[in-house]
Amino acid sequence: MDSDDYRERSNEVVKLLDEAVSNLDANFTSLFTAVVNRMNESIASDDWFSDVAALYASYITTAILGKKYERPKVKTNTASNPETGSGGSTPTPVEYSKDSVESVSPIETLSDESSTIDISKYQSKPESGFVVTTDNPTYELSNDDLDILTAIVSAESDKSYDDALAVVSTILNRCEEPNWASCGGANPVKQATAPGQFSVYQSGSYKSFLGSSAPDTVREAVMDALNGTRNHDYLSFRSNSSSGFSSNMITSSGNRYK
Repeated sequence: MDSDDYRERSNEVVKLLDEAVSNLDANFTSLFTAVVNRMNESIASDDWFSDVAALYASYITTAILGKKYERPKVKTNTASNPETGSGGSTPTPVEYSKDSVESVSPIETLSDESSTIDISKYQSKPESGFVVTTDNPTYELSNDDLDILTAIVSAESDKSYDDALAVVSTILNRCEEPNWASCGGANPVKQATAPGQFSVYQSGSYKSFLGSSAPDTVREAVMDALNGTRNHDYLSFRSNSSSGFSSNMITSSGNRYK
C-alpha cells in the first residue's frame, strides 16, 4: 500500500470513527459494524492492522471519557465454590445504551494455586517494565476456551516462557481495564478474539496450535497467568519487527509492549 492510499484509507476510518463517537446515543451498533468492516477491508499488513485497531481503541476511550454513554462496570464473580468457580452468575453480553447498560461478563475464579507456581522460570526486567507478580486475579476457562487462548498466545509469542507470559498478561490486563473490558468483555477469550485485535485470530493462523500442538512452555505460561502470575501492566504489543512502536521487550525475539 503506497503512502497516498494508506492516508486515504486512514482518513476514511477516522471519518467513520468520528461519526460513531458523535452518534453513540443513536446508532452506535450499526456504525460499529461499519467501522469493523472497513478495518477488515483495509488490512494490508500487520502494522496497518495494529494501527487501525489502536485508532479504534483511542476513539472508544474518547467516547467513554466524554461520557457519551454510561460505562459498564466490571463485576468480579464471588463464586460460592472458589475451587470450581461454581455458584457465580452467568455471563451476559454487553449492550450499550444511554438509559440501560448490562454488565460485562463476570470474572470467574480458579483455586488459588499461585503459591505452587515455580516463578523461577520467568525473568523480571524492571528497566523495561517487566516485573513478575503472583497476586493477580485468577480465571477459569472451559477446556475449549483454554485451547483457543493457548493457541492464540502460541501464535503471538516467540514461544518462550517470558514472551508467552507477556502476551497472556496483556490479554488479562485488558480484561480488568475498564475501557477495554467495556468493549471486549472481561473474559480472556473474548478479549483475544475481539474484532480488530489479534491478527493471528483474524487470519486463522492460530489454528495450527490447537489441540496438542501448542509448546509446553506456552501451556505453562498460560496456566500460570490464569492462576495469578503476570509479568507486566501493559495493554498493547506489536511484533518484534515494529521497531517504531516500543523498545520494551522481555526477550530479544519477542514482541514490543506498551
